[in-house]
Amino acid sequence: MHHELPARLDLEWYRKQAKQLVRAWRERDPEAVERVEEALGERAHERFGLSDAQWVIASEHGHRSWAEFRRWVETREPEPPVGRIGRQPVEWYEERARTLMLERGTALCAEKLNVAKEYGLPTWRDLVQAVERAIREHEDRPLGELGRAFDLMRANDFDAFKVVLDDRPGLVHERYRGASTTLLSALAQPEQHHVDLRFAELLIERGADLREAVNLAACFNHVALVRLLVDAGAPEGPYEVWGLTPMQAAVYHGSKEAGDLLELTPDAFYLAAGAGRLDRLERGFDEAREPRPNLTDVGWPPFEPEPGAQAILDEAFALAAYNGRLDAMAFLLERGASVHGRAHGTPAFRFAAIARRHDVLDWLVARGAAAGIGEAFEAASATWGDRGEIVLDSGLTYGGDAPVLVQASKREGRYRFSDEGGAIERAGRPGGWEETARRLETEYVVNVSRKGVVWLPAAERRDRTWLAAIAERIAKASAAFYGELLELDDRLHSDA
Repeated sequence: MHHELPARLDLEWYRKQAKQLVRAWRERDPEAVERVEEALGERAHERFGLSDAQWVIASEHGHRSWAEFRRWVETREPEPPVGRIGRQPVEWYEERARTLMLERGTALCAEKLNVAKEYGLPTWRDLVQAVERAIREHEDRPLGELGRAFDLMRANDFDAFKVVLDDRPGLVHERYRGASTTLLSALAQPEQHHVDLRFAELLIERGADLREAVNLAACFNHVALVRLLVDAGAPEGPYEVWGLTPMQAAVYHGSKEAGDLLELTPDAFYLAAGAGRLDRLERGFDEAREPRPNLTDVGWPPFEPEPGAQAILDEAFALAAYNGRLDAMAFLLERGASVHGRAHGTPAFRFAAIARRHDVLDWLVARGAAAGIGEAFEAASATWGDRGEIVLDSGLTYGGDAPVLVQASKREGRYRFSDEGGAIERAGRPGGWEETARRLETEYVVNVSRKGVVWLPAAERRDRTWLAAIAERIAKASAAFYGELLELDDRLHSDA
């Protein structure tokens, strides 16, 4: 359940909400009118009483009647807190709902409800409100005296910072609505890793809350801060906002060195693999009761884990690769894990590439983890600085013989992916190819130059997974372009 909502829902609260909805409808409140008309259509204008308002609330939660909704509320077990809402706009969540609708052949309203539940909200309306609130209330940096103290920390002006805390001791506990919420947890963010640890020591000495800070420090692999917080007695259980332990935060982000300092909490097989705890791996797992990883808790798109012992082994293997745990990978491989094992739908090879673990990539390749074009790009680009270049074999061919090659290059943060004209050169540049190129651009969302080169530019981001997808797209588009050009050439010759 989203951390801003109560763990256990209250039926009496919903009854009051139904009464408020009736009053708002009678007062023609725009939001209430839209909400009721969406649920009841024109029937709402014939009559709208308390029972109708209760039905609206029940239907928003995916139930067919108030009685069914009441039974659900009364029998529902409390859910642990999650903090999955970021600053993506509502349209981002709507797009996911539309994608699911098309994939499953269902109604949009049903998939909106499913998306809301994936992110810990009981209704789509709750999700929209949470998203809009997160965007509206977010602060890039604290304001006022808290902002002044924050700036002194960033400037490493310890003496002035101490004077401010002496004058305003409450600043140690004051919160703001940013990526972090306190001065101490702000030190865990990558932009503040240059700040002297004396600031953290002072804040801890003055009684700062350690819980958020240790989770964030583990997430961002701020090893010195993690060590300081653990030594100061930071709790290593689940943090009430995200529902994650520091060890989960470390493993989910590939923060190997931070994980070395933390307790294995919870006692989960996948977590032991990511932390390299072989003694725990040797105990195995109970397939029916084993906790499963959920990277949605740290911003990944929702994903339903596959059932079964093989899936549990494979996801443990993938997370071991993410965290550079070669001993754990060898252990799991001997016990049946696949070298292509996936966690959250992502293969071990890609996890290793995301974390730029060259030793893991070499280990995987040596054991038969043949890389596709996307994985090959990620492995190569992980070694690049400001510049780099590679020609990738996509595994596709032009007409069964010549390989479809994609050239990927980087120049100062800008990438370019291209087939270097491979498709049009092999097809012989038939007359009228430009019209075929325009159709290809629309279908595959690529560019085709005036010389017939299939290409796309891209800018660097922290996660290079999407760049790998561009390399794959260029290869598929180039192969398709070649096929369509041959068909065009055949038509031209038959017409002649």
